[in-house]
Amino acid sequence: MCQYLRVWDVIRVMVLDHLQPDRFIWKWLLDGRYSASSAYRAFFSRSSSLLGAKELWQTKAPPKVKFFGWLALHGRIWTVERRMRHGLQDSNMCVLYVQASETVGHLFFGCVLARQLWFRLLQPLGLAALTPDHEVGLDDWWLERHCRLDPSARPIFNSCLQLVV
Repeated sequence: MCQYLRVWDVIRVMVLDHLQPDRFIWKWLLDGRYSASSAYRAFFSRSSSLLGAKELWQTKAPPKVKFFGWLALHGRIWTVERRMRHGLQDSNMCVLYVQASETVGHLFFGCVLARQLWFRLLQPLGLAALTPDHEVGLDDWWLERHCRLDPSARPIFNSCLQLVV
């Protein structure tokens, strides 16, 4: 009923000119014409994009590696913490060192074993400064390190990151 009354308030002040033909104006384009591509863009106009998604799909890696990376960015990997939330696990502690909850961030960057792995992989490349020093989110760490690199080195770094993860 409220919606009807709002429409009624808008319409009652409009004056129609019977000599003018009706016009349809598509508000998503400046010229007012409809196009399928503008409708598609309008459908996603208020959606947010995932940080790192563009870089992820542009990496040179097998599709299953990219898909796993996409799951990791979304936090959809079946870690101990996630299995516990679904009632499939009794404890959410990391099974390797039992020091912290096993989340995606911990699994790839927070665990002592993960940090040692990153250091040993990045040191020979002269990129030891990019080694994670604490537990962070995959997207935060990746994009922050990605921006630090020379643009010519980014594709190699992105591919290596995805293959290691």
